[in-house]
This record gives sequence, C-alpha cells and structure tokens, in this order.
Amino acid sequence: MNYNRRNNPHKPTKTAHFYVFCGLRKLNTFNLRLFHTPLNSRNHFSTVLIKTNWYTTSCKYGVCKSLKALQLPKALDSLGDGAFSGCESLSNIELPESLQTIGTLCFYGCYKLSTIKVNPANTYLATDGKAIFNKDKTVLYTAIPVTSYNVPSTVRELRYYAFSNQKDMTSITLPEGLVNISSYAFEFCSKLEHLVIPSTVDSIGENAFYSCSALQQINIPQGIKSLANEVLAHTGIKTLDIPSSVNYIGEKAFRNCESLQSIKLPEGLTLREFGIRIA
Repeated sequence: MNYNRRNNPHKPTKTAHFYVFCGLRKLNTFNLRLFHTPLNSRNHFSTVLIKTNWYTTSCKYGVCKSLKALQLPKALDSLGDGAFSGCESLSNIELPESLQTIGTLCFYGCYKLSTIKVNPANTYLATDGKAIFNKDKTVLYTAIPVTSYNVPSTVRELRYYAFSNQKDMTSITLPEGLVNISSYAFEFCSKLEHLVIPSTVDSIGENAFYSCSALQQINIPQGIKSLANEVLAHTGIKTLDIPSSVNYIGEKAFRNCESLQSIKLPEGLTLREFGIRIA
C-alpha cells in the first residue's frame, strides 16, 4: 500500500483528522510514512508504527478493536479527546518525551491496558502506571480502566472526565488536600458504590457524579458553596445532608434519584427553579 501526496509526495504528514482510522477491522500492520488517505472502514489493524512527525493525534484509532500495540512518534505533542477509546485489545503504549497535553477519555474501553508508561524524559506529564498527571502530580488528567484506585496525595484537581465511564470501578479513595472535582469527573461510573469527598474540596462541577447508579451514599463537605447542575442526577443516593456553606443548587441536581428518601437543607438556601427536581 503506497499513497503519495499529489503536490509534494515527500512532505511529511504532521496531523490526521478526526476518525480517519476509526473502525478499521482487518489490516494487521502498516507504516504511516507514505499514508495520506483514509483506509476502507471495513479494515482492522493490530499494530501501528508511526514514523511520520505527527504533532497531534485526535480520535484516530477509536474503536479499532484489534489494535494491540502503538508506537507514537517522537514529535507528538498532543493527544486529543478519545484518541484510543474503544481499542479494547490495546495492551501496550508509552507516551513520548515530546507530549505536552492529553485529552479526555483517551483510554476509555481499553480493557487490556493494565499499565501505561510516560517517557521519563517528558517534562510535562507523569504517571503512576494507572493515571496521567501534570509533572508535579497536582493535576490528574485521565486514567486507564481500573476497578479501584487511590488518588495520590499530591493531587489537588481532578480534570474534566478524569474517571468518566469507568464502568468497572467500584471504589476510589480521594486524598485530603484535593480542592477541585471538575465537571463529569465520575460520570457513568455505574458500579461506584461509595465515595468520601475530602473536607478540603471546595468545588464540584456539573454532572460530576451523573449516572453513578450504584452510589448510595455521598458526603458534601462544609465549604462547598454550590451544587452544580445535575451533579448527582441518576445516582442511587438515599439520603443527603447539605451543609450550611451551600447557597445554591443548580438545575436538576437530583434528577431521577429514585432512591432518594430525604434531603436535609440548610436555612437560607437560595434555590433555582427546578433545582431540587427529583424526576
């Protein structure tokens, strides 16, 4: 297979567009140096060696179910949202020294990926083998599929979608010192049963625990000022004690919490219309 660029066949490809390799089913291996056009969507490959100087990878390999190994280019500086989502056979990957940013849900559905590596010379990112952080491990960006996890004590922020769609995760331990749980951080963690939010947390984003259907108990620490839109929607919580520091509850914060029996509200709470709508 040899495709040449019409105008300049020797000019290297530095980026590929969304979904260009998604859903490939039969192709076993190929070299991307001379590859410039989309493959037949019926194909599927197991090994990819990228020799081209790509700078960005975004949603290129999603749902490539037979992809087992991927060697990323040394010049790569960004992984976009969902870059390897659905690559359920992927078992080995190392993030290169040049990588600076990583998107959300990069490893969603990569069930055979038991560990992840970051080149030790990378000055932007770090890993504990399960999650990806900034270099000093104060910000957790994303994680590979886990059943349980202890967030390191250095972490102060969980980024958007940090543990979203971790469908087999039953427990997680959050450290004292954590300050911010961003929006959608635990969205669709359907087996998560219990969670203790540290007393240091002062911000929880919208949809943070959306559709955590097995979650029956959660604490809201004193210091939280607002419960964002749909923050606990579609969860299994039974009771909720809202601290006096809360002065705002967003729309549909408890939407479809069918097991919710009681809510203890502080005096002087300012409610938005439909803010405590249950169904």
